[in-house]
Amino acid sequence: MNDRKVPKLRFPEFSGDWSKTTLSNIVIRVESGISVNSEDFPVKNRNEAGVLKTSCIMQGIFKEIENKKIIPQEVERAKISLVKNTILVSRMNTPQLVGESGFIADDYPHLFIPDRLWMLFFNEKLSNTKFISLLMIRDKFRMSLSDIATGTSNSMKNISKTNFLSIPITLSSEPEQSKIADFLTNVDDKIQQLTQKKELLEQYKKGIVQQMFSQQIRFKDDNGNNYPNWQEKELKEIAEVNPKSENLPNNFYYIDLESVNNGRVGTLNYINSNDAPSRAQRVLSQNDILFQMVRPYQRNNLLFSFTSEDNYVASTGYAQLRARENYDYKFIFQMLLTENFVNTVMLRCTGTSYPAINSSDLSTITINIPKYEEQVKIADFLTSLDDKITQVNNNLEQTKLFKKSLLQQLFI
Repeated sequence: MNDRKVPKLRFPEFSGDWSKTTLSNIVIRVESGISVNSEDFPVKNRNEAGVLKTSCIMQGIFKEIENKKIIPQEVERAKISLVKNTILVSRMNTPQLVGESGFIADDYPHLFIPDRLWMLFFNEKLSNTKFISLLMIRDKFRMSLSDIATGTSNSMKNISKTNFLSIPITLSSEPEQSKIADFLTNVDDKIQQLTQKKELLEQYKKGIVQQMFSQQIRFKDDNGNNYPNWQEKELKEIAEVNPKSENLPNNFYYIDLESVNNGRVGTLNYINSNDAPSRAQRVLSQNDILFQMVRPYQRNNLLFSFTSEDNYVASTGYAQLRARENYDYKFIFQMLLTENFVNTVMLRCTGTSYPAINSSDLSTITINIPKYEEQVKIADFLTSLDDKITQVNNNLEQTKLFKKSLLQQLFI
């Protein structure tokens, strides 16, 4: 039996076993913050003082924007600002988020930690702080945090400093830690670049959608002439709302309100009609649109364009829209995502915690719509942007999976 403590994947210049220790042997100081009164918006520049929100750290990443401006009379009470080469840890949070952490790469003298966050300082002769930050986001370490989190409430858990510092870890020499940290920092940089590219594309699309659907930007026809003016139509005039469905197929994939996120479908259940829930009624055809009628502000709508020959049935929590002749289904789908349409829907919703609209009210919403040829040009342009966003998102998710694999193989 091989009891050597070495990782599965290792740089060739290093050898020898890693050593077991605890956080207490490498942490030289733990600073605790203080709660101060603040505004509901972040600071605008580094001349203003802000207190961090617990959401500022996630999976080892620190988000500077997640702060709240401290009111002037409270600034003097804020005592602990962010210091370079430290790690923030959430000592009190929900069961899922308690113990979240983030690496601090720079000094932020204007940003202060609240009482629910710790700032950890490390012995740099024994440990590389970035390496420890990476170690702390691994599943193994997160499980150790879950084991020591306490609290009588199921909504909030705490970690004591003593229990936290007693968590066992396995370390290599400091030079090997630095090598691993530098390598994974390059992966993090790639993730950050892809994240920023995705955000910029999404912002660009949001702006261009606003201009196109307000007719500030117009396409011209193939002869360079303007298209006719847009016309007002009720939604039911351009799309059949909840078309009569045939009988449920014997077996099908079921799309419920939890299945769709940002226009993409997650894992679906394949079920028999005898076991189907009563809400499974919308038998889908190619190019049908599903509009989320509960909490429509989430925009978890779906353009159904699967090439599979399997049957798909959606929940009655969606309105099923089928484009009528001379109306482009892709244009209708993009229109349903616009701020103007969603705001109009929200005005007709009932309920507060779970605002919802019924199909009848949805079908009578009035929209402006161009001639078919202009619909197609708008839809094709926006769909091409969606394709770019999807491609970047796929690259981002693949890079995250690559990092997760490395975290499992480069550490013990």
